[in-house]
Amino acid sequence: MATNRTPYPFLAFLCIFLVILSSIACAVSNFIPQKTPTPGTPTAAATDTSRPSSLPSTTPSHPVTPSGSAVTRQPTTATPTPQPVQTTPGLTSYSNREYGIGFNYPGDWVLKEEPHFIRLQHGSLLLNIGIQHAYEDLYIGPSGVGAGELQNQGTILFLGQSIPRLALLTQDGKVKAVYYNDPGGIQAGSLMFFISLADTNPDAQLVNIPPEIQAVADEIVKSLRLTSNVYHSPGDPEGFLTYSNPVYGFEFNYPGSWAIQQGTNEVKLQSGNLTLSIGFRHLNENVVLSPGGTGAGSFEVRGTVVFLGQRMLRAVKVLNGKVKAVYYNGTYEYQVGANDPALKLTYLINLSDLSPNYDTTDISTSLQAEADRILESFTTSFTLPQSCSDAATLVQDVIPPSSTGLIGGQVFTKTWVLRNSGSCSWTQQLGLVPFSGDLPESVAVARDANVPQGGVSEFSLEITAPTSKGAHQGSWLLYSGNGRLFGVGPNGDAPLSVQINVGEAGVESGLGDPAWRDTFDGSANWYMLATSNVQYAVTNGTLVMTALNAGTADEWNISYQPAIRNFYLEATFKTGAQCSGLDRYGFLFRAPGPNNGYVLGFSCDGRYRIYKWDGANYTGLVEWTSNSNIHSGPNKTNRMGILAQGDSLKLYANGKILTSITDSSYAEGQFGLFIGSPNTANLQVFVDEVSYWNK
Repeated sequence: MATNRTPYPFLAFLCIFLVILSSIACAVSNFIPQKTPTPGTPTAAATDTSRPSSLPSTTPSHPVTPSGSAVTRQPTTATPTPQPVQTTPGLTSYSNREYGIGFNYPGDWVLKEEPHFIRLQHGSLLLNIGIQHAYEDLYIGPSGVGAGELQNQGTILFLGQSIPRLALLTQDGKVKAVYYNDPGGIQAGSLMFFISLADTNPDAQLVNIPPEIQAVADEIVKSLRLTSNVYHSPGDPEGFLTYSNPVYGFEFNYPGSWAIQQGTNEVKLQSGNLTLSIGFRHLNENVVLSPGGTGAGSFEVRGTVVFLGQRMLRAVKVLNGKVKAVYYNGTYEYQVGANDPALKLTYLINLSDLSPNYDTTDISTSLQAEADRILESFTTSFTLPQSCSDAATLVQDVIPPSSTGLIGGQVFTKTWVLRNSGSCSWTQQLGLVPFSGDLPESVAVARDANVPQGGVSEFSLEITAPTSKGAHQGSWLLYSGNGRLFGVGPNGDAPLSVQINVGEAGVESGLGDPAWRDTFDGSANWYMLATSNVQYAVTNGTLVMTALNAGTADEWNISYQPAIRNFYLEATFKTGAQCSGLDRYGFLFRAPGPNNGYVLGFSCDGRYRIYKWDGANYTGLVEWTSNSNIHSGPNKTNRMGILAQGDSLKLYANGKILTSITDSSYAEGQFGLFIGSPNTANLQVFVDEVSYWNK
């Protein structure tokens, strides 16, 4: 019987072998590691060659204007870094750190960046965005506009300003080019823009830019914005970032823990509820910078910061001993930069706490120091011109005779004699501006037109006394023609002040002229005490009392005036730059001899004390007692008064009665002035005037 056989036995065996081999290969592949892309390395499918990932390594050719002519320019030294980022569908976001700008553009347009130029191309159509700093000595605008007529076709919004849109039309109505603003460019801050839309088709006769392409270009131009330029710089302190604003040409460092927000004319830095607000504009820019509400409290000058090479005052708003805000250069704009108003910058800077509970707000010294450090790190991208310095020295504080006994509504003149100790000449633009206090508006009295360096001039104000009775005070600072606020003294931070008393019945109102007054034109009326602990000297119309050592007991000088019995005696004291606790000053009065009598003192922490001294024994009549009518702290002025009639002694501070006591130990005697310093070495107290009236 015949047997059926499979034909081609070799082929059958080969098929079986291939199946087995395939199974083995699949099994082995499970044990072989597969190669994965290196992190950060794009695969071929992810690479986008339509947009550059970095700048060209070679210098590009000169740009061609719509008219076809080349523009010669100097290459910029800075290297901008394009940063295209995908945004809404179909749009890409571009930012440029060198100039601090950004905009959106369609993804089917090709972006190319060159020094001073950003070019966006769609087919033969080319949107040119030229950028330069206004202070750069070059021109990148078009050399001509080509044949045709420029026609205004409305406006678009560009960086907050409305600019015209000009189309270059030929007689047949074809649009050959579009210029934004005009071929002369657009200035925004310290940046100049030259923006145009053109067609690179070599056959100019065929060029006619379609309306839909013009509309896309308009949207790109309208989307142009300023970007927040925050980056790490190798030279920055550890933990700090650098903010750069190329439009206005400045940058600064700030702690990385602070958040930053940028507006067109303001940068805000926040740490918790604390906000450092930095407003800025060019001098000719029609922008209003506002310090905002200052809140309750009084201003005190607390030092200066060095801002762009100049000292800037720190005006601190204080309420109940708590710091509520810091205003740099007060509430006035601070000017720096070139003489050209288009480039000169003004700043308005303040530090405030936005906590809802104003009563508990107290900005810590450490956070104030951080804000100061931010401001002192400011630099500019342009060279600041050599600037003169503003400084003043108080030659004489002229106290008006009527300031100790005014009636409400009475007008008096207050004068300070100042020496120009800076390098800037004083022009009529320099004057006094109110800083703190409760005195009403004052009127400046005409003075010398120009005061050169080293010159002396009188600064006078006509002031109307308030209608409310009691003590009132006011202080002023000097405001220069370049917007800087400054005071007197070695650091230029001491305000000029005056204190008056209105209608204190029975003491100062109706006193008339004093029986004797000394304004310290010399030292002839006093014994000038000099010991190992204290020194007395008359300088520039002021008696200067100095306690040389901490731990100094009360030591006094004596007036050469004869003994007085019933009187009202008053002196104006001002504490120096250092004064604390029970550091003190005041009167010796009804002293039968140089080493006995009554002693009335005010302390630097706002207390008063009266005791009697018989040369060996201390007897307290009123121990240290706080009183709000005594101005406490350094650089404070107080008027001390004593009404002595028989055995009745009434004590006054700034026209307000402190207390009344009865003591008959000393019926009459001479008077003197004392200083004592338990806390402060080289404590100084200044006396401007001493007067007495017979009663």
